Amino acid sequence: ETAFEVRKCVIQALANVSMHLKQSDREKVVFSDVMALADDHGPDTDRESAVHLLLGLAEGFPPEMVDGYVVTQLKMMATQDSNVRVRKAVATILTDVIPFSDVRRSVILHTFHQLAADPEC
Repeated sequence: ETAFEVRKCVIQALANVSMHLKQSDREKVVFSDVMALADDHGPDTDRESAVHLLLGLAEGFPPEMVDGYVVTQLKMMATQDSNVRVRKAVATILTDVIPFSDVRRSVILHTFHQLAADPEC
């Protein structure tokens, strides 16, 4: 198996386990791991996986954490990530985050407008 396949397996397991952790543990342990994957200096596949993990975390976080961390990170990845596949991954899940967020819809729409203007997407 390749390193990518192993990381993908670990990421999927982490997402599944996170739903069974206390909120504080999820915030401390799982979120920091996901943020490390989302780092723009890491492999593209890790950043793509981080996008989907952020959605999974949004489902279990309170709205203020979704707004302050998840939406903020997704917006940054959508507009600043160097890889088009990562930006596309954000575009596919961004609307799925809305029900877990109190962020103004105009913020999400602005991110979609930026993605729509992206010549590589």
